Amino acid sequence: AEMLRLDNFHGAYSFITALNSAPVQRLKRSMALINPKKIIILEDLRRMFRPDKSCQSMRQAMNIAKSPCIPHLGIFLGDLTVVDEFESKIGDMINFRKCRRIAGIIERLLEYQAKAYEFRRVDALADHFAELPGRLSRTGAIAQSKLVEQRVKHTKRAGN
Repeated sequence: AEMLRLDNFHGAYSFITALNSAPVQRLKRSMALINPKKIIILEDLRRMFRPDKSCQSMRQAMNIAKSPCIPHLGIFLGDLTVVDEFESKIGDMINFRKCRRIAGIIERLLEYQAKAYEFRRVDALADHFAELPGRLSRTGAIAQSKLVEQRVKHTKRAGN
């Protein structure tokens, strides 16, 4: 939700995609510990990023977003791909409608960059991120989720 407050659609989409991944979805015991208010926020995010109707909810939210904004680039790349399928020439004349559509998509992306975010560096946080290991493979992520679920299971038993 904080990423959407900052109009960071790409980051929010990445977050939801990660939460919908198999290694995270299998964390049933861990997910049961999440505050119900947070679950409602999560479900709202899932609704926003549903791929139905050409990602209509996300498009509507991005259309009202102001700069600075980090749009979901997949939407724009998909739109560019569709426009690229148009004929480049009509007879022996250049298809200016296609050129204008491409220019409009690029122009919208540039509008999101009109202003910069004004974040301050937090050294302790930057150092923490620098020390994190690289990306987990799918197999590694599943193995890690199994370890977490085991810990939650044992913690619940000890607490009962």
